[in-house]
Amino acid sequence: MRRASVDWHADETYIRVGGKWRYLWQGVDANGQMIDFRLTARRDATAAKAILNNAIERVRLHRPVTIVTDKAQSYRRVIREIN
Repeated sequence: MRRASVDWHADETYIRVGGKWRYLWQGVDANGQMIDFRLTARRDATAAKAILNNAIERVRLHRPVTIVTDKAQSYRRVIREIN
């Protein structure tokens, strides 16, 4: 795994897993390298916080400078808390 860039993209998509609909959350850096992912039943601030905190913990060396999202309210609240 290469060193992750400081510009990240966070997004979620709705997929079917084992007959149930779930949200697949992904954190990807500007180079297209996946930083972290999470599968949840809900699209809420708790899931957004978990994916971003785990991604930051996984990279360890540096925090993201910018995080590009789809402007969901859950991301705004979590990014304010992280900062």
